[in-house]
Amino acid sequence: MIKKTDSIAQDKISGKLFCLVCIFMLTCSISAQNLHFTDSLFNTQINSLNLSISIPYNDTINQRIQNLTHLYRQESAIAVGKFLSYSPFIDSALSKANLPSEFRYIPLAISNMNCHYKSRYHCAGYWALPYPIAVKYGLIINDSIDERSDWQKSTLAAVKYLQSLYQLSDNLCDVIISYANSPLLLQAVKKNLDTVNAWSLFFSGKLFNKEIIPNYIAAAYIANFYNTHHITPIVTKKTPTENIFLRKNISSDKLNSCLSINKDVFSEINPCLVSNILPLTYPIKLPKEKVNLFYQIEDSLYIESKSEHADSALFTPPIVSNTRATKKYHIVKSGDILGRLAQTYHTSVSNLKKWNNLKSDNIQIGDKLIVNQSINTQPTNNNNQDEDDTKNSSSTYIVKKGDTLSAISLKYNISIQKIKDLNQLKSDKIDIGQKLKIKK
Repeated sequence: MIKKTDSIAQDKISGKLFCLVCIFMLTCSISAQNLHFTDSLFNTQINSLNLSISIPYNDTINQRIQNLTHLYRQESAIAVGKFLSYSPFIDSALSKANLPSEFRYIPLAISNMNCHYKSRYHCAGYWALPYPIAVKYGLIINDSIDERSDWQKSTLAAVKYLQSLYQLSDNLCDVIISYANSPLLLQAVKKNLDTVNAWSLFFSGKLFNKEIIPNYIAAAYIANFYNTHHITPIVTKKTPTENIFLRKNISSDKLNSCLSINKDVFSEINPCLVSNILPLTYPIKLPKEKVNLFYQIEDSLYIESKSEHADSALFTPPIVSNTRATKKYHIVKSGDILGRLAQTYHTSVSNLKKWNNLKSDNIQIGDKLIVNQSINTQPTNNNNQDEDDTKNSSSTYIVKKGDTLSAISLKYNISIQKIKDLNQLKSDKIDIGQKLKIKK
């Protein structure tokens, strides 16, 4: 009886093992079929794109596509969502420059549409522009701002760079490799190769960004066939914004804290701001619903920031001015608020309220407001050095640490554009020790 029971148990175990083996073999068979089908599908679909770029399909491209469609599905969904949103602008810029539309895949291939992308070779932004190229084509890059993270501005700069490369060679593959590595490096590598094609360049190991070769084809594939792999593009909801300009330096932490703005939201709508200290004379984007609150608390925000950073060189001592009386008026129109009027007329909300005996921030259409009560004739500073500078500033001003064109324009009641015109400045950048003409 015991032997019979053991036999039955052994039969059951054998049966289970047999089933497991069958399932394993079936799974392997299906996987092999899927792999064969996938290779064939990839090859067929890539060929259907009719790209003018000669980069033949191989296992390296297959691996990149496998990564995009499996390992990094979420990242691909976000990147494709941005690509589809930005493509109309990119395509329009390429068309106006008479460039092939195939260049549209470059930011997807290099940065994966990441505005904060940075490489070890000082390339950054959506289009991974090198610093000297970005500056050459008009982007602002300094300690506070990096416009390579602005997708519209960086696209226009990248298109200009592509134009210059396309004039050197009409071979699209060469242009793309030159864009990611520099044309000089490409020519140098080519000289040492017996056979020159995309894959010989890739396997030579001489290009510092050789990954552009397989990544470009993989990017073109995922941009067109994401549906095949059941990837749903994630389109980030855009926050309605409005630009404001700061009159004094404050930190983004302070601004976000006072206005209850999420730090990530602020970074998302201001991708070009790279310092915690916010720049003057550069547009700062705020969520639209926070703009009125900003203008209401703007003066107190500056006062709090100044008290917190009393020892910082970023904040200059208060100006005491000898003035002669004059008045300038503004008739309130639809949409006017005290904060915007203060910014327009280079004054503060508190001044407007004091000059017009206002008890609150409410103003009515048709109100006649005093917007300029006085004109500075001999501005002085409670810092002795500043007094000396001011006395000698009837025609020139020597730039000191912490100075900006905005601060100087307010100090001398002269517009920023007037200062730039007098000194033939092409940007708002000024250097310590630089002599500026203030008045003629």
